[in-house]
Amino acid sequence: MRVPKTITIGTHTYRITFDPYLILDKGKRGNINHRTQWITIDPSLSGSVKNTTLVHEVLHIIQEVYSVSLGEGDTDRIAEGIAEMLAGFGITFDWSDIEHLKGFRLNSRPFTR
Repeated sequence: MRVPKTITIGTHTYRITFDPYLILDKGKRGNINHRTQWITIDPSLSGSVKNTTLVHEVLHIIQEVYSVSLGEGDTDRIAEGIAEMLAGFGITFDWSDIEHLKGFRLNSRPFTR
């Protein structure tokens, strides 16, 4: 399955991009910004961790849009379960369409969003 550049939940469309400094700068594998409607994932993650991280961030969109209250631990566990189910179905994620944050150039900082 190709990971899309955008995902729409309800009437809200979020862009998906790679942030190569996410773990280094924020200590996070993924991040979601509801104000800018942007999901960022660290591209250095292994495939399975990247996939689970995307599912985790999408669950945060679902929580925001549909007013669902889950703790971070619950979100982690549900994301692991969904990612495990998809892998068990033989569904693989193709990340080739996902771009790095705008303005990113290897060995140059800072970059702009």
